Amino acid sequence: MSNAPSGVYPLSTAQSLAIPYDVASPISSIKAQATNGTNTPITLPADKNLCSVYFEEDVLIFTGTPIAPTNNVVIPGSYYCKGGVIAELYLPKNLNIRGVASDSPGYINILTPWVQMNNTTSYGVS
Repeated sequence: MSNAPSGVYPLSTAQSLAIPYDVASPISSIKAQATNGTNTPITLPADKNLCSVYFEEDVLIFTGTPIAPTNNVVIPGSYYCKGGVIAELYLPKNLNIRGVASDSPGYINILTPWVQMNNTTSYGVS
């Protein structure tokens, strides 16, 4: 039985066992600077990248066409990354970042997904 509290991990196996992404393997890390009011393009290694994202200040991440936010309108293909919070996201190869109210340094860590996520058959332990 796991000592982890129920619901700690957002993903689990078919048997409801937690999949701990906190032990994922790193592929690479990108130090990024999000500039207020300016889009900064970033190219990641693959078409789909599991990433751990952290910025010191609030940042918009655009996975689609970068559009300046106006009057609290929903922006398709965007993610509001709250400053000081780590987020795990699947990101495309090409994206843009923009500081919301100020410039912000940050990091995008690219991780290897847990190999069993793509496994649809059962395996035993020998």
